[in-house]
Amino acid sequence: MREENIKIKSLYDGLELDTKLFIPKGKIIGIVQLSHGMVEDKKYYYHFMKYLTKNGFVTIINDHRGHGLSIKDEKDLGYLYDEEGEAIVDDLYEVTKYVKNRFPNKKVTLFGHSMGSLVIRCYLKKYDKEIDKLIVCGSPSVNSMSKMGLSICKLFKKIKGDRYRSKLLNKLALTSDSSNSWISYDTKYVEEYNNDKNCGYIFTVNGFINLMHLMINTYSDDYKVKNKDLDILFIAGEDDIVIKNKKLWMKSINHLKSMGYKKIEYVLYSRMKHALINEKDKNKVYEDVLDFVKS
Repeated sequence: MREENIKIKSLYDGLELDTKLFIPKGKIIGIVQLSHGMVEDKKYYYHFMKYLTKNGFVTIINDHRGHGLSIKDEKDLGYLYDEEGEAIVDDLYEVTKYVKNRFPNKKVTLFGHSMGSLVIRCYLKKYDKEIDKLIVCGSPSVNSMSKMGLSICKLFKKIKGDRYRSKLLNKLALTSDSSNSWISYDTKYVEEYNNDKNCGYIFTVNGFINLMHLMINTYSDDYKVKNKDLDILFIAGEDDIVIKNKKLWMKSINHLKSMGYKKIEYVLYSRMKHALINEKDKNKVYEDVLDFVKS
């Protein structure tokens, strides 16, 4: 296995997207591109990526803008340099183009976790023909208060500025559980996450504005489906507070079906929380994902 650290320039504003690539030693079966979650770092996906790469897949992930090393300054963690939730989506497409050019004629699976799952579903609206499979992991369920949340965020921007970090917005949008025990049953992983300066910080008002736009755009009905036979897999933990409950999670799945996507599978894992690939029983998730991308 070979790994590379690369920079991919965003067409939106020239921001350099810090990117990690893993390449198999032998025959390449396909490509898996990953889209990470909110206030986390791409490195927590490396072990999962290496597993897939050992099984013949090129894997690639970028730090989203305002995360990890895709920032202009350390103080910009949680600041996305955009107001509409569009740049983060188009950044992902730039990474897709890069990896497809490097490894032509290979099928591409796009995997998105949490906020990253919102990003990949917004990606579908523009670029569904660019990929062959989609995996939606730990996805936030529809929130009827998103438009009101956007208005509140814009009010905070007007009063406090778009770089302000509000504990109130954080509590309203996410959770008041400062221990982050809701993330995973693996306490070692949670402790590592809590001790990492690149994780768990409070989003700026700008970050929350982007998050609200992503949520609203994900559940809007303006999909122009070009690749209706796209293979889609939804996965989540039964104890994940982000999906809220099974009924709402199924509503997320049925939303894409109603837009015209025909081939959707789903797996809900018992005794698992939000971070499926960092759970105690993550090997089961790894195996299921590998089976899906190989099928």
